[in-house]
Amino acid sequence: MIYHHKKPLINAFQKLTDIKLNDNIEQSLQQSFELQNILIRRIISIEKRLTANNQVIKDLRAQIHQSDHRDERIAKGMQISHLRDINREYKQLLNIYRTVGDGLAILYFGKSDIKALTSKQSSGFLSGEKGLKRELLVLSEFYKKKIPSVLNDITNCLRYGDITAPHPLGCFPLLVEVKGGVVTSRSLRQLDNMIHMAKYLEANETDSLYGLGPVKRLRTESPGIYHTNEINESIELAIVNGYSLRRIEHGLVYFVMHRPKYHDIDTTVLAELKKPVACIIDSLKCPKGYLPFTLSIDSPERLYDFYLGRLLVTIIVDIQVLIDNLNRFDLVTEYKSGPYPLNIRRVDISDKYGVLSISDYYLKRLFFEFQSLESFAEGIKELYLKAQQAIATHNGIDYTGA
Repeated sequence: MIYHHKKPLINAFQKLTDIKLNDNIEQSLQQSFELQNILIRRIISIEKRLTANNQVIKDLRAQIHQSDHRDERIAKGMQISHLRDINREYKQLLNIYRTVGDGLAILYFGKSDIKALTSKQSSGFLSGEKGLKRELLVLSEFYKKKIPSVLNDITNCLRYGDITAPHPLGCFPLLVEVKGGVVTSRSLRQLDNMIHMAKYLEANETDSLYGLGPVKRLRTESPGIYHTNEINESIELAIVNGYSLRRIEHGLVYFVMHRPKYHDIDTTVLAELKKPVACIIDSLKCPKGYLPFTLSIDSPERLYDFYLGRLLVTIIVDIQVLIDNLNRFDLVTEYKSGPYPLNIRRVDISDKYGVLSISDYYLKRLFFEFQSLESFAEGIKELYLKAQQAIATHNGIDYTGA
């Protein structure tokens, strides 16, 4: 299915790249509005095919229950299986088109707020939304006023409200719900969810998200270092040579294969790794909220090859190097598998309030976002110090500078 959408996919990837590189704000806003309309048309077209297939599946299941002929039931069961396979491919296509929308969201709102905005289920099909015309009118008005806005349903990551726009004060995203007609209990629940999220984005504190109780969000000041140039170089080398296995920095290796097949691979760079953890970057199963591949992989043609499966990307991290880097900051680090694989404390603090647990989601930024191992360690150090200060403030104890 992806193969049959080569031209429109590459076109959408290219338009996002053009927006990313365009310094002319007015021109890039026009490009953004046009791109969103393209995505809307593509998404609606695919959703209609999914809906039609689902109706056929429903009819076939009813016919199976009514049929007394075994061969007929088997044949219709095979039809259902085939249609479900097609629907899986359609859903993959929807995911890819929406990663283009994710790219717009990251360009306009940054990463810091995106993770929180992914924490709710999708509202369903864009083509089934009765209020789509009203939403498009509001989106159009934003663009007429030179405000970069994103229709949430063309993304995988924006799940609160219908449209997301920059806040007038520029401090966090503005969540917009477009409604018409009678206010229902569902509308009130949506409004309540948006209010809770807006308060969290503004205050960086919540007790109604993630199911963890009270949560305080801490931000790092450093923008971090990302090896996007290196992954693109590795991809180009793999295109020429069949594969690329490169040491990007101490403890970090990128392995890319083009049209994955067996090679006589020089694995010398792997010999120095003491505690390697490898992650195959599955283009269609990347968790929501990360920097999307549509912003990491520069060439639209290479990005298409990546989504088609012609490029197999594996990131290998030496956890021991990460631990050694954190030890330089007098932080004792323990690594174990699980939802919170890194547990960090300062050498001179042993009580439970001195432990910072790093989630698997956060750790995977090294893999899915091609982040520098060294800058990742710097960010954890900064988070640890801020967490200690936050805990001290909460307990009424002054640990400033700890």
